[in-house]
Parts: sequence; structure tokens; C-alpha cells
Amino acid sequence: MNQLFIKVLPLSLASAVSPATLAVSLVLLGAKSHPRLKAFAYLLGGAVVAGMLTVLGLLLAGGESTSDVPHSHAVIDIVLGAILAVLGIVALAVKPRKDGGALSRLDSKPPRRQIAACGMMGLLAMGLNVSSQVPFIAAVREVGRSAVSVSLKAVALGIACVLLLLPMILPLAMYLVASGAAARILTPVSAAATKYGRYVIAAICLIIGAVFIRDGVAKL
Repeated sequence: MNQLFIKVLPLSLASAVSPATLAVSLVLLGAKSHPRLKAFAYLLGGAVVAGMLTVLGLLLAGGESTSDVPHSHAVIDIVLGAILAVLGIVALAVKPRKDGGALSRLDSKPPRRQIAACGMMGLLAMGLNVSSQVPFIAAVREVGRSAVSVSLKAVALGIACVLLLLPMILPLAMYLVASGAAARILTPVSAAATKYGRYVIAAICLIIGAVFIRDGVAKL
């Protein structure tokens, strides 16, 4: 059990570092109309993608035991490790962009279109966020492969999903409890995540990627 969480938590933490996703949540919660409803629709959109990614990760884990392809387990380890390593390098090389033009125009649309747009934004934010997707899928795969009880697997998957969606969940939860304090706390957090988050992603992805590649090569 301890080994499972030692593998899953770093990958899940890497998936949680998403400054752009957090920034969009803060902008939506600062909207003039229906801010919490917009943030909730945004979260639901992200949750749909998280569910799909969970299924994909479990399929990757389950397919290894039934596949007739030699060394399939090792090959998947090496491929995931290589992708994680590339993501780590890209995170260091690419600086995050700031573009709030589309969000600033959202309040001018009819309420239903605003909510639908926020749900679609959640789908796109999570669906295009490869730097969060790959560590998450790797974490889910580790859970699926582990020889622990179903209940422990469910707990591990729940933790992984919550951490993946944390940039969407945390702002909404804090605004529901204390909106004034949330703005004061999360604004500097968002700024720090934008400034330093890519270094955290790079470190975790490079380290875990190297471990995956090493384990995969050793099993060939």
C-alpha cells in the first residue's frame, strides 16, 4: 500500500500544477453574473475529461496482463517515461501565456450561453492540458496495476482525481466558504503558480520519467 501511494502521489501532484486552469477559475469567480455557477460548470467540464482519462489509464493497466505483444509492460513504461521527460523539458522551455480577452467578453452573452460556454471551457482546459493528463494517466495506471484491495484502489483513484481537478475545485470551495478571504489568498497563489509552477512540473516529470524509462529498459 505504501509503495502504491509513493508512486501515485508525485504523479498526481504533477497533474495538479496547472496555473492556467487555476487562473481561469479565478476569473470566472470574479465575473459580474453567476460566478459560482460558472465555476461549477467549468468544474463539471473538467470532471468529464477526468473520468475519460481514468478509464483510459485503467485500460492501459488492464491491457498489460492480457496482451499478446511481448514486453508490452516494459514498452508502456518506456513510452510514458519518454513522454513525461519531454513534458518536463517543454515545461522549462515554454513560458505560460496570459490571455483573458475571451473571458472578459463572456459576461455580455445570455446567461445560458455563459454557463454552457464555461462547461465547454472546462472540457477544453482539461482536454488540452497534456502536462496534467500524462502524469494523471500514469498515476491511474499504477493504481490499476497494483495488487491491493478494490477499496484502496478507489481511495487512490479518488485522490488522483481530486488533485487533477484541484485548480478547479479549490477556488470554488474557498469562494463558497469565504469569498473575501479566497480572493486575497488565491490571487498570490495563482501568481506564484504561474511564475514557478513550470519548474515543479519539470522536476517531477523528469524524475518520474527517468524512473519509468529505467524500469522499462530493465524489463526488456
